[in-house]
Amino acid sequence: MLFLLPGQSWAQVKAKSEIITEQVKVSLISSQSSFIKNSQFRLGLLFELKPEWHIYWLNAGDSGAAPKWAWTVENGQVDLLGWPMPERIPVEHLINFGYNKEVLIPFRAITTGDGDFVANVDLEWLVCKIECVPGFGKLEVRVPQGAVMRASVPAAKLIDAYLQKVPQKSSLKLLGQSVDGDQQELKLVTAESYKEIHFFPETLDFYTTQSPTFQKLNDGYQLTSQLNVNRPTDPINEKAVLRIVHEDGKESFHQLEIATDASAKSLVWILLLALVGGAILNLMPCVFPVLSLKVLSFMGKEKDHQALRSSGWFYSLGVVFSFAFLALLLLGLRMAGEQLGWGFQLQSPWFVGFLMILFTLIGLNLLGVFEIGHALTRIGFKVSEKKSPRFSAFMSGVLATLVATPCTAPFMGTAIGFTLTQSPWISLLVFVTLGLGMALPFLILCYFPSRLLKYLKPGRWMETLKKSLAIPMFLTVLWLAWILMQQLSYSKVVDSENWAGFDQVKIEQHLAESEAVFIDFTAAWCITCQVNKKVVLETEEIQTLFKDNAVKLFRADWTSYDPVITKELEKYGRNSLPLYVYFKKGSREPVILPEILTKQMIRDLIKPNP
Repeated sequence: MLFLLPGQSWAQVKAKSEIITEQVKVSLISSQSSFIKNSQFRLGLLFELKPEWHIYWLNAGDSGAAPKWAWTVENGQVDLLGWPMPERIPVEHLINFGYNKEVLIPFRAITTGDGDFVANVDLEWLVCKIECVPGFGKLEVRVPQGAVMRASVPAAKLIDAYLQKVPQKSSLKLLGQSVDGDQQELKLVTAESYKEIHFFPETLDFYTTQSPTFQKLNDGYQLTSQLNVNRPTDPINEKAVLRIVHEDGKESFHQLEIATDASAKSLVWILLLALVGGAILNLMPCVFPVLSLKVLSFMGKEKDHQALRSSGWFYSLGVVFSFAFLALLLLGLRMAGEQLGWGFQLQSPWFVGFLMILFTLIGLNLLGVFEIGHALTRIGFKVSEKKSPRFSAFMSGVLATLVATPCTAPFMGTAIGFTLTQSPWISLLVFVTLGLGMALPFLILCYFPSRLLKYLKPGRWMETLKKSLAIPMFLTVLWLAWILMQQLSYSKVVDSENWAGFDQVKIEQHLAESEAVFIDFTAAWCITCQVNKKVVLETEEIQTLFKDNAVKLFRADWTSYDPVITKELEKYGRNSLPLYVYFKKGSREPVILPEILTKQMIRDLIKPNP
């Protein structure tokens, strides 16, 4: 009996890392045998199938269901890295999308805190031949924390091999040219020659499982795809993956969005939203201190109409240039693999500190403590600057943009989120339109200033107004100091006792138990977020409403850089704040709320229990 005990203990541990049935062996493996603090590595759910059996992809096809999982993690979290490229599997008269023989689904493990990384996954799957057998089980992997990173070489190689099979966002373009009855012509724009093209839609809302036919064109290929006869409408911005076999036999895997004629119409609508959202930015309190300086530019006898118009154009140029520069920087970093979102500059403590110094100098100058002869403060803020008024106006536009971007005005969030799935050129066009929208009201005012100038005649009141404008400058400094304290302390002070920190595993558990969930994506530098919190979310009435209806509250704090929250924002088509997501009881369909909340909006959303 004593001799058998060690073997029995080993068997119990072994059973936690793999499940074996008559049809499939399921394992949870790690690329590392040890890790260092605050590092990342990879995990894999490995399915090894008996001959003639298969499991399913994200879109299962004509029948079946994709595997489901729920993670519980100690000292870290786990994110899906993507689904490997599937294949078409004919079963009787049906076509399934899935995997034969073997497949590994890769995940990223992000470690936090001290101690071993322990990940448990509750797993469900369906394995089929002609008949289907459901499977259930719980797997565990434990990776000890150590002084160095040690790879588990066989597991790491296997995970990396399947990561290469995960389709990535591609520079290829797939254009839906026309719909003829129940067929759609898709044009793949490319200068290369291919041997095979395999098309897999991510849903069956519009497309069937049949493989499209393709033929060579001068500038690419035409794919003729069969449409679902029960489709609600014709396809608009559907997502798909392509497996391309090149002339040399090598394969590449691409994740694409199908742009249709309706997409062009949606672009016009998005640009209109961007224009209006940019204009509304001028009403945000984070922009007011800078705009107050421009109000002073209307004063003085030397300010004739020509000078005002010139000032307006150079201010507008500074705004548009800054929007374009930040957009290019953001797009470039994202293409390089960084998980960043709009307003990312205020996630840097160094940049926040720089703005604090700059706004303090501006405030002191307005109070008359010193003259703006200093090189730093000459950058666009001397009200009566005669040496370089155009440069002054341009730099005022630059500063206005830097402090405006963290504020997501109504209509602006949708426009910015749209850029996540578009080409760099379309994304840049949207951001430039945002800049035009922000600059347009001031530019119009410069062309029609007569009424304003009528009341802004020179006098002693100008000095009083100038000093009073130092107040919003110093208030902005206090706001920035508060942001800096959050970042340096790494505390989530935006959370209250009623809110839990963002936790994907716990959210998934609540949804699996059919509970209602409300997620507040926020940051200390997001003024709209803070207003919504004070005026609506943290009020006694709304908190009581949440409690009475058993709504689970989570707050995702994006004050400092957090790639996990950035990725979660992308899932809802956003990369800016604020964002409010609500899951009704028993539903996994997210409800996206507007950027500006009201109590009535929350009341309508969460109906009290009868």
